[in-house]
Amino acid sequence: MFSMNKFVMRTIRQMMKYESEYKVRRYALTWYEKEVLTDEDMLEIESFYAPMIDESDTTEPVEETV
Repeated sequence: MFSMNKFVMRTIRQMMKYESEYKVRRYALTWYEKEVLTDEDMLEIESFYAPMIDESDTTEPVEETV
């Protein structure tokens, strides 16, 4: 049976390899507004673009003195 959600998510995963971030997000938001994509799908897309944060890095900003 055809699933529009799976089709759109497969398309988005392929787009992520070749298209710019804003195009992928714009495309995803269109399908989210139509209630084809879920919050979980949007979180998956976000995780692809979210910067890798190293939680072990506890360095504090250095103040410059003049």
